[in-house]
Amino acid sequence: MLADLCGIVAEYNPFHNGHAGQIDRLRREFGVGAVVAVMSGNFTQRGEAAILDKRLRAALAVDNGVDLAVELPVAFALRSAQDFARGGIKLLAALGVDSVAFGAECAELPLLRRIAAAIDDAAVQDEVRRKIKGGASYAVALTAALKEICGADENILHEPNNILAIEYLRVLKNFPHITPLLLQRKGAAHNDDTVNPAAYVAGGAAIREAAKRGAFSDMAAVLPPDTLAALKKQAADGFADVERVRRVLLYKFRTATPEELREIFGINEGLEHKFLRGAFADAAGIVDAVSGKRYPKSRIRRTLLHILLRFTKAAAAKFDAAGAQYVYPLAFNECGQGILRRLKTACPLPIIQRPHKFLRTARPGDTAAQMLALDVLAADLYALCAAKLSAQ
Repeated sequence: MLADLCGIVAEYNPFHNGHAGQIDRLRREFGVGAVVAVMSGNFTQRGEAAILDKRLRAALAVDNGVDLAVELPVAFALRSAQDFARGGIKLLAALGVDSVAFGAECAELPLLRRIAAAIDDAAVQDEVRRKIKGGASYAVALTAALKEICGADENILHEPNNILAIEYLRVLKNFPHITPLLLQRKGAAHNDDTVNPAAYVAGGAAIREAAKRGAFSDMAAVLPPDTLAALKKQAADGFADVERVRRVLLYKFRTATPEELREIFGINEGLEHKFLRGAFADAAGIVDAVSGKRYPKSRIRRTLLHILLRFTKAAAAKFDAAGAQYVYPLAFNECGQGILRRLKTACPLPIIQRPHKFLRTARPGDTAAQMLALDVLAADLYALCAAKLSAQ
């Protein structure tokens, strides 16, 4: 199978041997010619600050097999699996990819496709809504509904990469010309919290925890040398941490009205009152105090960032309807540069080189400018999460 341009949606937080192995397999097993990655910026889907700056993570990806890395706007990157997948796949489609590759614990593409199709079944959606009204989170409600109505194996639905794979396939139904390439994930689990120094692959969560502890000797076998060097260098200055900006939220909760908070994306079903009435001992305790069965910690972490970014429901609806409105390159090699040249005439979206110049010349109310302004604000917020502040 020849796929001239293959797309990947990723966070590369940070880029590790598992990622490099995926790209190598794409070239060897599927004949992929070039790889373009749509990558989260400075904040991740889990609602955390990325362990390395977005440009550095993109450069590491390009040094290790990716040809072009472009940013997934924060309007989609800081969202649930469903919206993260939708934003990433639509941007890859605009880039003209022939295929999209993703990893999953399940090796059966037809099975994942059947589950993806079942999610949009009216009976499943009705049952999901019923269970959410009963107090379940979306993920729990969806898993239960698929098990009850379609007989789906709930073990498959509990694996994070399977969940994302299913969401990618849901979106790809709208782009039949794009071929899905499934790569079974083997070795360390996505959420493993320890690095096995005798292994070749470790999960991103384990690598991040080891880096924050300074356990770099454990990571030499699971990281490309340049990623290891970048983490060591960043450790000397300190890693970015959202906790450094959460204290602002304590002030926000003391001054905001319920109506103001209800405008923020992700705040519904009375969640604003949990924030406004919470007796938080400190900023670090907000997530633990508010999360629960209905509101998983990842959702609360994302919502707190949405508050700081002033990301409203109206903006989310507008951006979801439009999809990504620009291509913002973060890093590329010679092949990637050639892809960008072709995109200037073949891609329906503008290629952003100077965000601030684009914003200065945009028309009032322009969707692309509003989406990009959120990315710029996210970059400023990430700088405030740094251990050492720098002028922006």
